[in-house]
Amino acid sequence: MNIAASSGNFPKELKEGIIIPIHKAGKKKGVLENLRPIILLSMLRIITARIILKRIYNRIDREIDSNQAAYRKGRSATELIFAIRILAEKAITSSEYEINVLLLDMSKAFDSVNRNILLSDLGTVLEKDELHRLWYKYF
Repeated sequence: MNIAASSGNFPKELKEGIIIPIHKAGKKKGVLENLRPIILLSMLRIITARIILKRIYNRIDREIDSNQAAYRKGRSATELIFAIRILAEKAITSSEYEINVLLLDMSKAFDSVNRNILLSDLGTVLEKDELHRLWYKYF
């Protein structure tokens, strides 16, 4: 894999997948917005992704705000719900506290990720060769 990253010659299995549209549960069939694309990847790509993730996980994890709980090992949304509950109780029972809640619908967030900006941000955390591997693997 290191040779592939340094030469830029990657096996096609790392760059290709089969996209299969799956209907979202409970949604009307036949509506394009109600389909979820699932990509079937080769085992080589899955193994490569896990190796890269294992190499860079700790450095990336240090850069993520402690309030981010989704998709993080040892964290869950339950912690955030508990924190909101405590803050809401303080705001209700005391005139000294005020609570403002902003809820975001992130259902389409992954569809609109600007990968160039993502890689630029990752470049501030990762080593040059690691960033190079990610670039050729996913783009």
